[in-house]
Amino acid sequence: MSIITAVQPSEQGALDLLFIPIVKELLSYVRGWALRTCPYKTPIKLKVQCDLFIGDWVPDPSGSVYTNASCHVIESHQNCMKNGRPDSGYLYWRWNPRDCELPRFDPERFLDYMRDKSWAFIGDSISRNHVQSLLCILSQVEQAVEIYHDEEYR
Repeated sequence: MSIITAVQPSEQGALDLLFIPIVKELLSYVRGWALRTCPYKTPIKLKVQCDLFIGDWVPDPSGSVYTNASCHVIESHQNCMKNGRPDSGYLYWRWNPRDCELPRFDPERFLDYMRDKSWAFIGDSISRNHVQSLLCILSQVEQAVEIYHDEEYR
């Protein structure tokens, strides 16, 4: 399976369409495996009252899955390290939701689960950042294949 990206310009100059599963599918990904046994490495264990949005940032000695240097979709103006950010401590933190055991994101597992699903990312520059982050993580398994790019669009 290939990761395919498509880019279309909009009137606002923001990224309108990229690949991502619809919200229902994403929630199914997180909650589906939590509620039943799965053949994957680490099942997600959720308590009934688990809220992924309530939690704390905690130190993570294993660091980030990717960096500005290891991901080709981060543009030059977004590259903190290349643009002189002196510290790298921010790479060693992770979100820890309360009342949930949430394993590290597994890109191979995600791609297996999303196979043959329709994906769309609709939104502004914040959505674009999320797409770039997702593509950086997924590129650890497989590189995206660009199917369309408007050369005049930034």
